[in-house]
Amino acid sequence: MTSKIGISEAIHRLRAIDPALDAVWNEAIAYWSPEEPPITLCFGDVARATMVLLKAHDPAADRVFELMETLHRNGDHEVREAVATGFVEALQGMPPDEMDASWVDKLGPNLRHVAEGWMSYR
Repeated sequence: MTSKIGISEAIHRLRAIDPALDAVWNEAIAYWSPEEPPITLCFGDVARATMVLLKAHDPAADRVFELMETLHRNGDHEVREAVATGFVEALQGMPPDEMDASWVDKLGPNLRHVAEGWMSYR
C-alpha cells in the first residue's frame, strides 16, 4: 500500500518548483510566527503566485498545476482540502483583471471536477 502525501511533503514539493513559491511560504511563516500559517490560506497565496507565473508564460506555472493534480489525487485529507479549498477556490475567486483565462485548461481531471463542483454552488 502506498502512503498518501502529507502536508509537509506537499509544501516541500511546492517550494521547490520556483523561488516565487518559496517566497510565498517564507512570507506566510514570517507573518504567522510563532504560530503555523493556515495551510488553506497559504495554498490560496500559491494560487495567486501561480497566476502571476502563468500570465508571464513561466513554465513553472505548468509544474504547479501538475503538482496540484498529483496532490489532490495522492494527498492525505489535509492536502486534498488545501488544494480544493485553498488553491482551486482562490483561483475561481480572483478578479478577472488578475486572471489568465487559460488556468482552467491547466487543470487535470481531478481538479477540473473540483472546480466544476465549486461553480455549481455559485
